[in-house]
Amino acid sequence: MITWKNEEFSPAQIKFVWESENAYKEAGLSEENSHLFGGKFSQIFHTMQNNKFMIYAGMGKAEKLDGRKFKNVVAKAARTITSFNVKEFSVDVTALTEVYKEKAYFDFVAGVELGLYKYEGVRVETYKENDYTVYLIDNTFNKEQSNQYFEKAKNIVDGMIHTRDWVNMPGNMLTPDEFANSLSEVLSDAGCEVTVFCEDKLADMGAGALLAVGESSDDKPRLVVMKYMGNPNSKNIYGFVGKGVTVDTGGYSLKTAASLMYTKGDMGGAAAVAGAIYAIAKNKLKVNVVAVIPTCENRLSNQSRIPGDVVKSMNGKTIEILNTDAEGRLILADALTYAVREEKVTHIVDVATLTGAVVGALGTVAAGCMTNDEEYLSDFYDAAKTAGERYWQLPLFEEYEEMLSSKVADIKNTGSGTAGSIAAGLFLREFVEETPWIHLDIAGTSQTEAPSNDYHCFGGTGFAAPSLYFLAEAHQDI
Repeated sequence: MITWKNEEFSPAQIKFVWESENAYKEAGLSEENSHLFGGKFSQIFHTMQNNKFMIYAGMGKAEKLDGRKFKNVVAKAARTITSFNVKEFSVDVTALTEVYKEKAYFDFVAGVELGLYKYEGVRVETYKENDYTVYLIDNTFNKEQSNQYFEKAKNIVDGMIHTRDWVNMPGNMLTPDEFANSLSEVLSDAGCEVTVFCEDKLADMGAGALLAVGESSDDKPRLVVMKYMGNPNSKNIYGFVGKGVTVDTGGYSLKTAASLMYTKGDMGGAAAVAGAIYAIAKNKLKVNVVAVIPTCENRLSNQSRIPGDVVKSMNGKTIEILNTDAEGRLILADALTYAVREEKVTHIVDVATLTGAVVGALGTVAAGCMTNDEEYLSDFYDAAKTAGERYWQLPLFEEYEEMLSSKVADIKNTGSGTAGSIAAGLFLREFVEETPWIHLDIAGTSQTEAPSNDYHCFGGTGFAAPSLYFLAEAHQDI
């Protein structure tokens, strides 16, 4: 846990330095020892200076710095100072806010909070050694402005931390019902209206695709709807839909033993959507957002669907299930239909840990995205740049559409074995009707076993939540 205070603190401090010929002087070094620190990107130098333990963190050249690099340096500096068992320290962000103004606060707060994050889990004893007090120093803005910018950034980062916590929670403890309860508690406290639909209501709604997956488990499916109407006078309603499979065995298309190890994280899209609307509500953005989360388990049981079964979705289309491990797109189909037809959303983004194919294509560096509206995607790219996240567009050429042609139903849920991520995107497009739509496949970026960024650790990353937040922020009707 990190306690923040906006005041001076003396015994230990982090200071950020831009790369220059004279950077070594800020660290108190002589010209003879200038090679020890020059402000180069990610360069860390620690020393005692005027009875104060100092960490100097090199930011490199301002024109070469992006949000991801920014957070990496901050996280590295925070981890370095705490590695010396320092529990209280101040951070001077003046050099950062002079250049990046208010925007610096998000990357700075994210770097510290995410860099020092550790999932508490369900241990008897919590990580008391990870309790820190951080004192914020900023000579660019006055304290009132600094507090305002900090609180805004903290709410976004808290949304990412909620996202991480949900992804990291064991599947036997985060059942669909428990997930729905947690979402209801967290989002209601943030200022959202939350409705949870249980299986009887889902049957009345005709959510046959969601029920087909969820009835494989004794822990029955839920559809969670979270509304934040920050501008009732606006006709625009932005829909965020997230895949919430809390346990995914693959059903009869059973996963391998290795793949079964972390099936609990297959609700990363739902967690990201919830983290985003949490921040949107906390920061009281002047925008209308409806988040829809279908949550269920995909288990192997007597009630599980088998390859060759056909189910009817909420929008009336029949779906031939040829792979029971392609379940995410089934539950998203009904959630997308609900968002479009019942909530009347004018724009929509779905987020899902959907395909292994996207990991094969992009690894853990970037997420895949697809769209039916290039202008909307351009807005999203701008938001992702602000968030410091990477996405890569995959095509939806008409030649790919044949992959989903079924001989017995309107559509089948999997393609021919190639272009798997594209096949999944094309499937989802069938359920958004004419609504401007973006699909995000975050299977490679939602969680990590081998972190490549200093602000990541084993488990959930919080990926996609800040991009969704900044997309909503950019679409405020002010």
